[in-house]
Amino acid sequence: MLGITMTLQELQEQALKLSIEERWQLVYVLMRSLQPNLQSIAKIEALVQMANDPEIQAEIRSIDAEFAVAEQDGLLDV
Repeated sequence: MLGITMTLQELQEQALKLSIEERWQLVYVLMRSLQPNLQSIAKIEALVQMANDPEIQAEIRSIDAEFAVAEQDGLLDV
């Protein structure tokens, strides 16, 4: 980062000196930089919703019951 360090207030002051078009470009660049984080958050939220879904919980219990016999195959915990 070119060795430039700014406080948030300094950054805001500099941003206000930009033209409207440049500010929109800045917004676009910032949103693109946040996109991977937003996608990760969306995936985590989807997993949490799935984990809390009663139908999915019932399906997992059903799968666990099907494999219960295989768990009794005599293998020790590894």
